[in-house]
Amino acid sequence: MLFVSSKNSGKGKKGDPLSPGTFRKNFSKACKKSGVKYTPHDLRHTLATDLLRATKDIKLVQDVLGHKSIDTTQKYTHILNEEVSSTLGDVLNDVFEGLIQ
Repeated sequence: MLFVSSKNSGKGKKGDPLSPGTFRKNFSKACKKSGVKYTPHDLRHTLATDLLRATKDIKLVQDVLGHKSIDTTQKYTHILNEEVSSTLGDVLNDVFEGLIQ
């Protein structure tokens, strides 16, 4: 359970899981109020990208998102070419330093 209600509403009570519809409605209202164009689905993409950056484990991200195909997971993550180049450069530097020593 990721989001819980903060007050009694309808049949639910404080601390009950927040329904997806209620979350969407509240999230949309907050974004509109702050002038930000962001959707709950954008949160999913952000989670995928941040999780991949933090763990460097695409299979973990795939499992968390529940994707059957790794291709789908790769589309969800927004890793920049500069990040890939930087990481690849670091790896190659480590390899070459190991060969020279």
